[in-house]
Amino acid sequence: MIHCADCGCLVGKDPKKGINYCICSQYKGKHGALRVTEEELIKQVAEAFKNIKVPDDVLEDQRKRVMEMYQAEQEIYESSVEQFQKEYEKNKAKLKKLWHDNADGSITDNMYDEIFSEITERQEFLEDKMKNYKEADEEFKMSCLFLLRLANRAYEIFISSKPERQARLITFALSNLRLKGKKLLWNYKKPFDAMALCNKNNNWLLGLDSN
Repeated sequence: MIHCADCGCLVGKDPKKGINYCICSQYKGKHGALRVTEEELIKQVAEAFKNIKVPDDVLEDQRKRVMEMYQAEQEIYESSVEQFQKEYEKNKAKLKKLWHDNADGSITDNMYDEIFSEITERQEFLEDKMKNYKEADEEFKMSCLFLLRLANRAYEIFISSKPERQARLITFALSNLRLKGKKLLWNYKKPFDAMALCNKNNNWLLGLDSN
């Protein structure tokens, strides 16, 4: 997950006497890379999560903003699904009529096959659309709830998590991790960049409207 800030090579583990050290692979050439313990890197990452903590007095306002955003997305979702469902039901009626028309000889078998193929293909498309909208809606809802929880307890959640979950949290919140000497550098993903900036400036009016 970490690259060398000097040469861009991957940083890997180099165990020594039961301690996991991390160091640049120096694949592109030796440049005096330093070893740093995995424990020290985890402590530095933990600080990254400490810097995005949302104060309790700000959290409720952010909760309202997120729920308003979710409500707006929910209205769009429900409207879209309703339109898909209406078309789907109309197509079911068309298929029923198509069968009767073919049975009483109103249309030829070739016409039946052609129209049936067109309608069923459209039905499959609508089913996929409704399924994707439902999954996207659920994912958006879970992301909002997780974001609120993480924003208020990011540091506590990170340090109490197992390595696999810590890795997922890092991927969720941070990007461009690089090692400069023994110092770990990173960039925050949105909206965590705004949270870190607000904490740094001790001004939670900054950046909230744009994120």
